[in-house]
Amino acid sequence: MWTAITFVLLGASNLHLALLRRTLRFGTIARIQVASTLVGTVIAIVVAVCGHGYWALVLRPITAALYVVFGAWLTCCWRPGLPVLDHEVKSMVRFGLHVAGFSVTYTLARAVDRIGLGLFYRPDTVGYYQNATTLYENSIFSALRQLHTVGSASLSKLQSDPAALAQKYGAALSALAFFGMPTAAILSVTAEDLTVLLLGEKWRAAGALLSIIALRGIFQVIEGSQGWLHLSIGRPDRWQYWGIVSLAVQVAALLGGLPFGATGVAAASVIASVLIAVPSINYAGSPIGVGAALVMRAVGPQLVGAISMLAAGWCVQITLLPGYSGFIRILLSGAFCTCFYLTIVVGLFRLTEPIKIAGSVIQDLLRSR
Repeated sequence: MWTAITFVLLGASNLHLALLRRTLRFGTIARIQVASTLVGTVIAIVVAVCGHGYWALVLRPITAALYVVFGAWLTCCWRPGLPVLDHEVKSMVRFGLHVAGFSVTYTLARAVDRIGLGLFYRPDTVGYYQNATTLYENSIFSALRQLHTVGSASLSKLQSDPAALAQKYGAALSALAFFGMPTAAILSVTAEDLTVLLLGEKWRAAGALLSIIALRGIFQVIEGSQGWLHLSIGRPDRWQYWGIVSLAVQVAALLGGLPFGATGVAAASVIASVLIAVPSINYAGSPIGVGAALVMRAVGPQLVGAISMLAAGWCVQITLLPGYSGFIRILLSGAFCTCFYLTIVVGLFRLTEPIKIAGSVIQDLLRSR
């Protein structure tokens, strides 16, 4: 019940954060969110050290959300006034309802695997799967979620120029795939050692599940960008319809994987991500002519590199590194996979533009400091 306070606090800051995103003040938002995480973590540690047990975990999100409220109100000068219901407000409400409709259906689609496991399997099975999912969502999926706000806000500036919007979308997707796909592959290769390092030996079974679930990230890089298109062209209604399609696909995957336990459910969720990745962009981009051809041009080399790196990384992990400690295996596997990926994508396909973009961003950040 106390944790539910965060819902109210987030509601008190959402509009301010939305206005900051609209003016592309992502640096300000990042500073608020990072500081809120730090403050919440410090409070949680202090409360835990003082012996208050699980209340440390309760106070952490509440404190972080409260800090976000103060930070958002201090940096955004807008203040709420009396309600006004005119044509513009009604249009905004309809837009918001469609976005909320997608959020509800997509959240249910992401949770349906654990619901199914909870109905038919023991709690320990659900616990392993839940921790594996949590590690994935706090790494790959959380990054994609943050990039969604940047992508949709930036591309919305090009709503009146569909050709330029499609071009910028392809460039952004290419850069995202260049870094996101190999990250998901490396997470799959090092999942078991990483889980044991973070959570302890007793959670090794969760690491085995994470090695499967992490594969979703390779294809969710593509699917996760659909929201950029739906929102930037002003069609959240189509986004809501796709949420229903995604839910139906995940339910079908769950039914197919349930007889094989948590491993089967994890594998089925990966297959579902593969099947809907490109169709999601076909549907989202059809009003402006964005389709499978543009997607494959943008992510083809990265996809080949990530899958090849995944196979090579697993071979090295199994054949050459069993005698090393988990931490050393993570370092060696990560270094090998990175070099192998760059050899294919940069050396073979000559794809260097994302590296130049990342370099320019880093230079801009250093200059601003």
